[in-house]
Amino acid sequence: MIFSIARKFARNLGVDARRANFLTVPELRIVHFLKRLNVGLVLDVGANMGQFATALFDDGYSGRIISFEPLPDAHSRLVLAARKRPEWTVAPRLALGRAPGTASLYIAGNSVSSSLLAMADTHVVAVPESRSVGTVEVEVHRLDDVLEALGVTTERILLKLDTQGTEHDILQGAPQTLERVVGIKVEHSLVELYHGQVLFENLDVHIRRLGFQLWDLVPGFRHPQTGRLLQCDGIYFRSEPDSNASAEPFKKDSR
Repeated sequence: MIFSIARKFARNLGVDARRANFLTVPELRIVHFLKRLNVGLVLDVGANMGQFATALFDDGYSGRIISFEPLPDAHSRLVLAARKRPEWTVAPRLALGRAPGTASLYIAGNSVSSSLLAMADTHVVAVPESRSVGTVEVEVHRLDDVLEALGVTTERILLKLDTQGTEHDILQGAPQTLERVVGIKVEHSLVELYHGQVLFENLDVHIRRLGFQLWDLVPGFRHPQTGRLLQCDGIYFRSEPDSNASAEPFKKDSR
């Protein structure tokens, strides 16, 4: 009763108060899944300045994280953030894709929307501050090749992909890595926000064909005027977390 009154009062002030547990808070839910599957390594692809990795550690994850980010300024800030945690490694500045080479990275005004793909008008209209402000040439590598160079041998990996439209290309360049991946967290676009990107319906089918099951959908970016959902995060596992329930603490990855 008291909580309901407090929540109503908070909403009148424009704040939503909820009981914080893994059923109500997506950030706690992903940590819950990682624990149940004993994931020891998270590949944080599209790390920007380290927001996702920082949240994982703050919410109780104790395994290792390797972060990838091609944007120069964001990569520099990512390196600074990771220095605080020995379990957090930042890969050299590079982009991941289907095949090795070089490409132009479109730099977004808000940093987080930067992409190897040109931004569509739908995105610019919804978030004007995300408009491209320039480009920078970046090296592109296959995830398989990068992990081999880093000496990663763990078999319990969560692959997080938040690369503004190039998620499908990264999966295409990671067949060996995917053999060791037990879960995928991927940003889905429901409408074309970047030219040439693979949209939700086709990317979902592709991931399922790789042997993963959709376990969670988390609403994300919405059009600020219409409220239409434009992006969401899909969380996939090779098996349901409940089928591998364990009371053991996180097992840290070893190389």
